[in-house]
Amino acid sequence: MSNSQTWLFRTHEWAKIPDPLGDASDWEAALREHGYPDRPDTVFGTEEFSVGVHPATADVMAPYPFVVVVSLPSRYYPIYVQDLPALLELLTQLMPTVEGSLRTMFLAADEDDLDEDPEVGGFDPSRN
Repeated sequence: MSNSQTWLFRTHEWAKIPDPLGDASDWEAALREHGYPDRPDTVFGTEEFSVGVHPATADVMAPYPFVVVVSLPSRYYPIYVQDLPALLELLTQLMPTVEGSLRTMFLAADEDDLDEDPEVGGFDPSRN
C-alpha cells in the first residue's frame, strides 16, 4: 500500500513529492518496473519497525538512486533519496529508532527466557 504522496530526502532537506511509483497495488512489481529490486538489498530493524534500502539497478528507469522503505506491521512509507551522501545522512537519522526497536525486541526475548527458565540469568528464590 503506497501513498500517492511521499518524501524525497536530499542532504539536510525533506520535500513532499508525488510518489514516482504511483499508487501501485503491487508494490514489488512497481519497484521492478521503475528500476529497483523488489526486495531491499539491506534491512535494519525488526518486524515492528524496519528500514530497507533499495538501490536503483537501472539508472535510466529509476527516478532516484535509492528508495528507503520504512516498514511498520501494517503499512510502509517509501522515501526517495537523491544521492549517496543523502542516503547516509537519512540512515543516520533513522538508526536511533531502529536501535530502540532492536533493544525492545531483545529485552522482551530476555524476559521470556527468564520467565521460562530461572537458570538463564534469573533469580530463583527456591534455590539456596
